Amino acid sequence: MKLVFDEIGSENEQTILFLHAGGISGWMWDEQVKYFKDYHCIIPDLLEHGRNADVKPFTILRAAELVREIIGDCGKERVNLVGIGLGGQIVIKTMSKYPELVHHAMVSGTLVRSPRYKSLIKRLNQLLMVYAPVKNNDFYIKAYMRTYNMPRAYFNMFKQSTSQIETSSIERFLKENHSFKLPKLPATCESKLLVMAGEKDYSIIKHSTKEIMDNFQAKGAIALGGGHLWNMESPHNFNKVLDAWLQGEELPKTMISTL
Repeated sequence: MKLVFDEIGSENEQTILFLHAGGISGWMWDEQVKYFKDYHCIIPDLLEHGRNADVKPFTILRAAELVREIIGDCGKERVNLVGIGLGGQIVIKTMSKYPELVHHAMVSGTLVRSPRYKSLIKRLNQLLMVYAPVKNNDFYIKAYMRTYNMPRAYFNMFKQSTSQIETSSIERFLKENHSFKLPKLPATCESKLLVMAGEKDYSIIKHSTKEIMDNFQAKGAIALGGGHLWNMESPHNFNKVLDAWLQGEELPKTMISTL
């Protein structure tokens, strides 16, 4: 089964394929699609998310394979890949399996499996028992949005995305997310990768960002003032950083600090 995706600006030469974070949908890239109007933008919902809630089961490997199919269906030889959180893991997996498809890539908030994996999974199981009964509750959804500084205008879309995801699906993609190990990347791909985290992101994410840099010859940076979903919280900064990376220009120093 193929993934449903939005496609905007197909007449443009360069392509950006955006992969959203876990538990949301492709709408999280609205401000990027508006900004990159001179690009061909492809925005899928991930497996078991949004319009692809019935595409099961979710695995990062299967998601990478379906990304390759989307690129082929759109008639593109190479694309720029952008992902946050779970989407960032899929970007790295896609680069490892299909390096010939990638022009440039940017990931942010990308978790790498830690030595505490087993204890984290046990805790996740406990959290899911608490989360399942309240996941569609307006109060909980608003609190979640405040935690990530998501604009209030996205409440209805976020609520819809949450209601479309089954609890069993959440368990699958959380376990995939927390068990992610870095694959090998061809040397030619490493320099194409920009690895970022928000300044206000979780410490485990910042450690993972550094680990990715230590394993790959990738460029790394911290988004000043940004949280985990800084593409929504600070779209101007995110767009300027991504634009500079795609254009091969120096990243804006007022918006980042180096790792």
